[in-house]
Amino acid sequence: MEQLLKSRHCGAYELAYTGFLIICQQLWSSNCDQLCNLPIKWIENGIKMVEENSLDKNKLCLTRRSGGLPFYLQSILTDEPIKQRGQQRTYVAKLMDTLLNIILNDPDTIQIDGQILENSRKIHAYNTVRSFYRNQRFSNDVYPYIERGLHLSITGFSSSIWMIRNSATLLLSTIVQRIFGPSKTKDGEDNLSKKNSMTSREFFNKYPSLFHLFYQQLQQTTSTRSSIESLSSSCLFAILLILRRLYPSPLDGIDCSLTLDKLLPFVIKCEESPLLRIREHSSKALLALINHDQYSTIIHKQINQLIKQSKYNIRQNTLHGRLLQINGIFQSMKKNNLQFNFDSSFSLEEMLSSLQWIIYQNNCSLTQYCYLEFLFNIHCQIPSNELTNSINEYINNIIKSADKITIGSDDLTRILTRLIIRLENIQVQLKLFLFVEQTRTELCFIETLLLENNLSLFENNIRQWITDLLLTMDLFDEQLYTKACELLFKMFDKTHNYERLTRRIVELIEKLRRPMSIAASFYLISELLPLCFSSKTNQEDLIKLVYDRMNDFVNDESSDECACAILNLVSKARSCLYDSSNVERKCQYWGLILKLSAFSSDTVRETFIKTIPLIINDKRLSGVFGANCYLTQNVLFEYFTNDALLYSSSDLFINLIVNLFNDLLSDIHSSDEDEEEICLDRRLWPSSEGYNNVFVCENESCDHYCACYGQHLLSSLEKILEKSSIININKTIDIIRDQCNRLIDIQTEAFNRFFIRQRSTVRLNLMIEFLRVTNSLQDIKLEQLPQQWTSDH
Repeated sequence: MEQLLKSRHCGAYELAYTGFLIICQQLWSSNCDQLCNLPIKWIENGIKMVEENSLDKNKLCLTRRSGGLPFYLQSILTDEPIKQRGQQRTYVAKLMDTLLNIILNDPDTIQIDGQILENSRKIHAYNTVRSFYRNQRFSNDVYPYIERGLHLSITGFSSSIWMIRNSATLLLSTIVQRIFGPSKTKDGEDNLSKKNSMTSREFFNKYPSLFHLFYQQLQQTTSTRSSIESLSSSCLFAILLILRRLYPSPLDGIDCSLTLDKLLPFVIKCEESPLLRIREHSSKALLALINHDQYSTIIHKQINQLIKQSKYNIRQNTLHGRLLQINGIFQSMKKNNLQFNFDSSFSLEEMLSSLQWIIYQNNCSLTQYCYLEFLFNIHCQIPSNELTNSINEYINNIIKSADKITIGSDDLTRILTRLIIRLENIQVQLKLFLFVEQTRTELCFIETLLLENNLSLFENNIRQWITDLLLTMDLFDEQLYTKACELLFKMFDKTHNYERLTRRIVELIEKLRRPMSIAASFYLISELLPLCFSSKTNQEDLIKLVYDRMNDFVNDESSDECACAILNLVSKARSCLYDSSNVERKCQYWGLILKLSAFSSDTVRETFIKTIPLIINDKRLSGVFGANCYLTQNVLFEYFTNDALLYSSSDLFINLIVNLFNDLLSDIHSSDEDEEEICLDRRLWPSSEGYNNVFVCENESCDHYCACYGQHLLSSLEKILEKSSIININKTIDIIRDQCNRLIDIQTEAFNRFFIRQRSTVRLNLMIEFLRVTNSLQDIKLEQLPQQWTSDH
């Protein structure tokens, strides 16, 4: 308990929590009344400590989420017995009431020795109550307190004390996740799933007091410009965060006094907030308050307000917020396949002339972007020549006036790219490239191009720009490099020779750190390398560099992405990497394939099964590549070594066999040498659709194929050594001799203790056979092996 309450190291109190939880579990379930009452005594003392604020302030750290206090209270209450099914646990309810009352009634600051300090008791209460909302084991117990918790977290946003605002933010996040569930989409808050939402009617029927809280807070904070710009307006963020997770119900306003129309004018008013996130959330929360048939009406009303207000009477924040709300509705219409109904009084010409100042007399990139996004949405509804001409003029003006990086440059680049592609404005392409370089927005430009499908008119210029970028860029931004590789992979020219670029990418690979960047490089090389052979120049040095880079990333530490990319490369660029008349190329090529076949990842295995038939066009082998990896390696090695040319170059072939043999021995490892038990890594390949696990029956284990593969390697080694002497493997022989003697000692001891297993002999058998093949059995302690083991194995 002392460790939990006084330790400041998270690892310490988390470990203490685990042990203390087990103790409390045993005490709660004890038949002894004295023991069973101990947790009750501890939790009552804990509640008393919180109420009286008698915690050791020097030990309990506010900045570490109150240290071990939440863990201490949770470990005691986790296994508190439930008296009646469906009822709350007594002490959990008592603790929640205590904590929530402290948050509600305590002031944010207290005076100690003439100094005004933050109220530590209130912060500890926030942190502790959050931990109970977060813990799945208390989900039924905290359900009745969700409404109160949300109420207190929202009001906490308006506190003048940063620690309280921070704790309220964390509490809100936890309760929102408890209500709506964890995010079901990759981009989280930007694109919420329907599973993370509920109808506004359902939400406010569950938590009716929140409607009145929302109405009161929205009314107060949006009543005047000074109130919406004050610190108290921070609570708007919390309210809008919840509202954006709701969607209108067809029954809204029927048999219910909680009509969302009351909140609509206040949410629209949030467009004036000086806080960017509040303006963004208001554009999404607005969609929860209006039905589809109101979309066109709201858009017309907002456009008319923009037209009526001159550039001198509207602030940039208001302009930005209003355009965000309009664009948010347009996006929802596109998502739901709705058509915008134009009002008879709507004049496109009047709108363009009244709002052109946003482009010509406005230096804010953020509002320029929003206005162009608005015009893009209008153009999708009314593709008129007048609007097209105006947009083209705006594009030229923005590109011409760009001279520096500003807030919103990324968004501006994104919408300019989309507009140019939609309008097929070929003339402005080169100017756009210059704009992107001046504003340093290459990444968002490439990301936008990757999302576009209709690039046929722009491919030549984009391809040349990407090529130049890759040739000249440094590696400070690997994300940009990765996206550039992906884009060129999508649109490379099959008639062009990319030798210079290929060499540059091969050089850069060894400097990369991110697996995705390395994989993107190999994928791109797989397409560019064959094009480098369109000329008659000798590319042997380039092939050697490519093999060196691939071998760098085919090891136990390689990521799945890299291994799959290399498999793709050896498959697509086989005509360049493989030469049936070149022994070195054959050894390098098959050595890579055999190493890749040994990867244990399911992703790499599936890729291998799909790729290998493209490399080996032999129907007799079609069913082998779903079996265990040792069988696969055995079959591949037999297919590869069925070539007399290999035995004419002993140096290369021997080195390859020895490397493969060492890899095999490393797979057969000791899992627990203290137990003196040798185990085998049984990497069985799962059967896949279209590939049956042939040659495998109940009596044929993974060990059998491992031994067969090892014997096959040694047979080939023996065959080539008959024609030549040992070359460059003395070091390997010494290592295997030492390991063999050590393993004989372990094996003998294991046999004497009856711990021996069949698969424990595989490694030793292979080692002894290797030493026999290389005539190196001297000094091996074979006489120590038991006579029975020798005769059996």
